[in-house]
Amino acid sequence: MPAAEPFFRVVLPSGETMLHRMASRQKKHPLQFGREVVANLIGEPRRADWKVCTPQGDVAAKEGELAAQFKKLFAGFDPTAET
Repeated sequence: MPAAEPFFRVVLPSGETMLHRMASRQKKHPLQFGREVVANLIGEPRRADWKVCTPQGDVAAKEGELAAQFKKLFAGFDPTAET
């Protein structure tokens, strides 16, 4: 790029790099740009909306299960954990 400016860069599994320059665009950069790109690349454009990707059923139970898994995986890095 000729001048420094904000950008969004994606490196695909194939090694191909995609670059979107933000400052040189007239329109503002959408906050969900990355999600929109990936959703379109995987052929699921409806999944660009995060609300479509939320767990179905008992959300509180699923959140508790995921939180417990996270705590277990990162317990060794928790500075507040008792040793």
